[in-house]
Amino acid sequence: MRLAGAESVLLDNAHTPWTVWGTAKSERFAGGGRMTVHAGGGNDKINTGNHDDYVHGGPGRDRATTWGGEDTCANIEVLASDDSCEFRE
Repeated sequence: MRLAGAESVLLDNAHTPWTVWGTAKSERFAGGGRMTVHAGGGNDKINTGNHDDYVHGGPGRDRATTWGGEDTCANIEVLASDDSCEFRE
């Protein structure tokens, strides 16, 4: 599935792995399945579920909230808690 022009996306099927590519705009991504997020530019907000996720914020001031699993984050400026992003790139 390809989705373009959305500012907020909720991917709530916990059994489906998702790969998300953002744009230069500020966006919000939330999902329950295993997520790979390349947020692109903008000040993005990213929430992941209880899986091993990969989150790349890109340019801008990005915020990540990750739950469960062993998550890897790159270019994330704000972590919602000390439990977010077990690995940093």
